[in-house]
Order: sequence, then C-alpha cells, then structure tokens
Amino acid sequence: MASERDLTVSAESSATSAPADASRRSFLTAGASAAILAGFATRTHAQTQASLAGPPPGPWSWTSEQELRFLVARVTNGWNPATYARAVQLGYDAFLEEQLDHTALADPEVTAMLPAYPSLSLSSKQIYDQYVVPNDTNTAINQLKTATIVRAIYSKRQLFERMVEFWGDHFSVDHNDGQVQWLKTVEDRDVIRANAFGTFTNLLIADAKSAAMLYYLDNYRNFSTAPNENYSREVMELHTLDVGHYSEMDVAELARCLTGWQYRGTSLANHGEFFFNAAQHDNGQKVVRGVVIQPGGLAEGELVLTQLAHDIATARFLARKLCNWFLSYNTPQVVIDSVAGVFRASGGDIKSVLRKIFARETLHMMSPASTVKIKRPFHLVASTVRSILPEVSAPVRFITELATMGHTTFGWSSPNGYPDTAQAWGTVLLDRWNFMSRFFSNSIVGVNVNAAKLFGPVTKGSLASHANRLLTGGFMAPEDVAAVQAYADGQPTLNDTLRREVLALAASTPSFQTY
Repeated sequence: MASERDLTVSAESSATSAPADASRRSFLTAGASAAILAGFATRTHAQTQASLAGPPPGPWSWTSEQELRFLVARVTNGWNPATYARAVQLGYDAFLEEQLDHTALADPEVTAMLPAYPSLSLSSKQIYDQYVVPNDTNTAINQLKTATIVRAIYSKRQLFERMVEFWGDHFSVDHNDGQVQWLKTVEDRDVIRANAFGTFTNLLIADAKSAAMLYYLDNYRNFSTAPNENYSREVMELHTLDVGHYSEMDVAELARCLTGWQYRGTSLANHGEFFFNAAQHDNGQKVVRGVVIQPGGLAEGELVLTQLAHDIATARFLARKLCNWFLSYNTPQVVIDSVAGVFRASGGDIKSVLRKIFARETLHMMSPASTVKIKRPFHLVASTVRSILPEVSAPVRFITELATMGHTTFGWSSPNGYPDTAQAWGTVLLDRWNFMSRFFSNSIVGVNVNAAKLFGPVTKGSLASHANRLLTGGFMAPEDVAAVQAYADGQPTLNDTLRREVLALAASTPSFQTY
C-alpha cells in the first residue's frame, strides 16, 4: 500500500506538468484543484487502511438506512436513483430476494441493447467463420467487452452482474490469448452466466470443459503420453482449495485424471464443443489427495472436480473470497466461517451463500468503517454512468477508458484474475480523476453529459450539494461536499464549465471513489 505521501504526490506532481492551454487541459491536473485532490487521496488512503485493519469483535449497531445503503452499494454497480427507490419500496430482504431471483426480473433496456452485439448469440464456429476468418476478430472481442460494460451499467439484474464479474475473475482467462479471442464469448454465455447463481460444482465442471479454459491453461493438450499439469495445478490453487492444501503428487495425479479432455477444432461444425478423447486418456489407477481413483475415463476427472468442489478447504477459500468481494477487505473470521458453513451445508449453492453474506446479522459483525472499499475501474465507470445516466451512444469507448486505468475487461494476463485489493487500486488515482474530467467535459466520444439540464436553476452556492444528490443520492461525506463547494466558491462565474468541474471533482472524492 502506498503511503499517504505517495498518494498526495501523485496529484501534486501532475499539476506541474499540465499543458499551458487551459481550454484543453484536464482541470484535475491544474493547480487550483490539485491540492484538493491531494487531500482526497490522503482520505481515500486513510479510509481503506481502516478497512484493512478490520473491526474489533461486534456486534455493531447499524441503522436501517445504513443497512439498505450498504446492500444497494454492494449488490449493484453503483448508486442509481431508480434502483435505490426500488430498494426503499421493497425493503432490505425483499430487494435482496428480487435480485437473487434474476430470471424473474424483467430487463427490457438491456434486452433492447444487446442486438447491437450479434456475436454474443453465436457459436464458436460461427464466430470463427464470420469474424476470425475475414480478419475481423477485434469486432467480436469488442462486442463482448462492450456488452459486459453495458450490462453492468443498465441491467436491472445488478447482483447477477456482480457475480458474473466475480466468477469471470475467479475463472480468469486472458481474452487476448490465441483462440480465447473467439472462444471466450461462448464461455461467458454458456458457462459463467449460465451457472453464476447455480451450484459451484456445476460451475467448476462446466468451466473445466470450456474450450476457452481448456485452451488457456493447456488442458486440451494433456495426453497420456505427454501430461500437462497447468490446469490441474491452477484448478486446485486458484479455483478450489487454495495454496497449501495439495501436493505436487496431487497435481500430477489430477493431470492424469484429466488427460483426453479436448474440444473440437476450427475445421469442424461444432468447433469449441467439449469432447473426451479416450485414445489420449491415461487409464491407470490414480491417487488424488489420498483418494484412490479407479479407471473410469471421463468420469475420473468429473469425480475429482466434484470432490474438490465439496472440500472444506474450498468452502473456506470461496467464503473468504466472496466475503472480501462483497463485504470488506478484511472480513472477520467468524463471518467467513459462518459463510463457509452455509457453503458446505448447501452443497455449494451460490444463492444460499449470498443470503448468508447479506444477512443482517452478518453486517452487525462488522463496523461500517471497516467495510470501505475502493471501486475498481470497471465499477467506477459503471457507477459514474449509473448515477446521472447521460446519453451514451458509443459505450465501446469505455474499453479504452478502462485500459487507461488498467482494468480492460477480461484483460488480466495471469490466471488469478484482476485483484480486488486496496493495494492494487488505491495507489494510482490520477488516471481515475482524469477519467472524471474527460467524462463530465464530454471529451469521451459518444458520451453527452448535459450539465445545464442536470443543474437547472441551481445557484453557485448550492452546486456541491446538488452534485451530491446527483451522484450519491445525498450521501457524500460533509467534508467532501464542503471541499467541492469551496472550489466552486473560488471561481468567478457560474457557467457550464464550472458545473462540469464540480461534477468531476465531486466524483473524484473518496465518497464516490469508494463504496
């Protein structure tokens, strides 16, 4: 984690390198706002440090409003007036259940938008023939990336989208890696999305048979005569047990169980479909983690994966990872243990686990201050759009913005997925602030923020409080509102430029950058 000085200097030093042309520069790197942003950086650091320290033992008192705000913040990709109004209307428990019953939740806006991305509904063979062969692979890649961003912003099924993002990192494949470029689309649709709210066992086995995963971790070339241990190692280290719960012999023996797991090649009509090649399978007896696995072909690998999915170490590993994703960087062990217990008792039923994570008694085991997390860039972009819902005619442009902030969708090159830590995202804030400047100044092609309409007749002395209502529903920290208003008060004229600057500065505060 960077020191407070590191975070502060990132803002202050940028002011000295701002272009001379004030009409073209990002105001966030201008001297007038650099000092304010340096203070925001210090506060962001302090808040996330407090969450990393973890709370003393509870129970803690939460108001009903705190509970509902927390729930909405964690099960969605950012505050939105309609979403929050729905949560208030239904109440805590009913809103959570509505989000868990995602197939019953109508999603007309996203349904109307997805036809713009026709490759999403195609088979791997169709994508290969229609996009890869004519050297148009990037179009299919960008359609999946853009659709993922669109769903995160506009979908009514927000908790489902957050779980899709979680599992996409948990079973990470690099979208830029060879055949993953066109195989990832089907994996996202038929593996991750199809099983995101199901059981972990089904998700794990479906992922193991996914052509994208088979290719990415080399299990498609795991043969009896030439075993490849890449996938067998990662499935235990990253997908199930975690480090320390298996041996090198277990890696080798599991690889033998998984020999012959392949997918159909590009010349076949069913390209990308899984198949078991018995001729390449090791038919000998294996011993994985002390359990004798008798020869059984395809069933050997399915048996071991099922055993891994139901192992107590997997329950603890997934419980910690899910709690840290939804609750806190440093979730109390008693909470993790209780969630792990539900994971095992339910057979890895993901909805049951989520109900436990968001149970009110779970929240009361933590102090509100210990739950502060910094938004990852994907979350930040989605929450910015969700707050004011500007006209967005080219969401594909957000791919470049995310790349600038180091969070390209499906772009992590290692199989451990993008990190979800304060260390990873809380130390480089300048790119995030400059995104806010570009966004609210309409410098991103295809994004139109109508500042005059958003503010209407609001006076200069009320700009910050109105920005607070627009971006967070009125829940910015008072010190953040005061700092933004002080900036506005220091400007000579109320005009559209100042309104945009106030929005960008308010969206750069810890109140908006964290959740």
